[in-house]
Amino acid sequence: MPALGVVSLIVSCVLWSLKRQMWGDEAFSWAELGDPSLRHLLHAVVRMDGAEMPLYYLIGWPWARLFGRSDLSLRLFSCAGMCGALLVTIAALRRRVGARTAFLGAGFGLFASLLVVEENCEARNYGLYLLLAALALALVLKVAETVRPNARTLVLLAVTQGGIALGHPLGMIYGSLMLAGIIAADVWQRRLRARVYLCCMAGWLALIPWVPALQALMAIGRPHGWNPMPGVADLLIGCSLWLFGGLYWQIVPHSAILVLLVCWLVAMLCIVLLVAAGIRRMRRDAMRRPMVLIGLALVAAPPVFVVISHLVTPIFVPRYLVPSALGVALLAAVAVEGTRLARGRTGVVLSCAVLLLPIGAALLARPPRLDVTRVEWIAAGQTVVCDSEKDFVVMTRYSPGSARYPMDLHALALGRGSSPDQRLMENYRREGFYPGDLPGLQQVLAEQQFLVLDNTESDWFQHEIENNPQFRWKTLAQVDSQRRLIAVKRAQ
Repeated sequence: MPALGVVSLIVSCVLWSLKRQMWGDEAFSWAELGDPSLRHLLHAVVRMDGAEMPLYYLIGWPWARLFGRSDLSLRLFSCAGMCGALLVTIAALRRRVGARTAFLGAGFGLFASLLVVEENCEARNYGLYLLLAALALALVLKVAETVRPNARTLVLLAVTQGGIALGHPLGMIYGSLMLAGIIAADVWQRRLRARVYLCCMAGWLALIPWVPALQALMAIGRPHGWNPMPGVADLLIGCSLWLFGGLYWQIVPHSAILVLLVCWLVAMLCIVLLVAAGIRRMRRDAMRRPMVLIGLALVAAPPVFVVISHLVTPIFVPRYLVPSALGVALLAAVAVEGTRLARGRTGVVLSCAVLLLPIGAALLARPPRLDVTRVEWIAAGQTVVCDSEKDFVVMTRYSPGSARYPMDLHALALGRGSSPDQRLMENYRREGFYPGDLPGLQQVLAEQQFLVLDNTESDWFQHEIENNPQFRWKTLAQVDSQRRLIAVKRAQ
């Protein structure tokens, strides 16, 4: 079954990748991993934004040298991390429950999660992030169940906690939740183990050398942050942990509120049943208390992220919560252990259904895309000015040399509007990733005529062109519901 689980993830990655193009952040990864010098790349990302952590570049850069930078190649790198996380989680569970139960728990936790199956086919760091979280979880479970862990185990605990901290800027939050699970299990048994807690926290010190990169990331978001403040709806959706979302989220119109509500209720019912089963099992079986308490800590991440967002800074972004799938895996394994669900034909049927979840999500997916071919055909060789940096990096990925992004340094200085995008692109220009494609605003406006790919998420065209008497303009084509291609001429 573990081998079939790996096959399912790979097939899902390939199928999903065939129908989607790289979006903005993937295109940034593509540009970064194309740096001919790993040394320059590591120095550059520290000064640019630090959104991806060092382990991603240290492993991803050699991968790109070996297997190339095609969309599928870089996405398979993420898929490899997801496959590793699945195998590590199954191995950790098999030491505590049966083989079938371990697969059902790990498979359901990962494969039913929209976050996992979607990030499985994105050229980002989330596959590696989940693998590092799974390794950390395996050591946390061992330590929680061992009264006096030896020095080697404590060192590995610190190393794996350092790994998760270096896997994502918010990885330390999940490390803290795992530590909270250990402490809760210890308190239940009326003991405290300061050495264990200190070793766990010592691993987070690995983040210190990457602090300048995190400071650069935070500086980009000032005074307007990257992420919106989460509301009640975000919290409610997050509490469902996006279970089965891959089967309905992209194919059900958001206007079909009733259908979405039913799907959310089904996901919430699963979470409630898993939590209830875990609590019930924990009360009568002391051996399962660490698994349940750590699982509960991990699935409690959404409200924790919401609280931090309101008290410190907005950090509630669904993909940041990928490791919560491991908490679902723990609770699911405990819930089905010893029941008919893990035995005989019922177990086989459930295992097959779990295996099909990633493939089904890929087949049903309808990812959005920018029709680069159509834009090129309409532009007929003319350079296109993109007022959205995400559109710009996508155009640059699939149509090299045909797109530009105007750098509004005045807006950047004032911290106005899309200042995070402007700061990010200025950093990329400074480090040599998009030097010739980032002209100054005045340089663009001085041209006699040009095309603009206007995105509804950007107000650049409205601010600089639409009501400016120096220009005349007309819409050449509505590219999609979000974008239009506009011809602009300087008035005589």
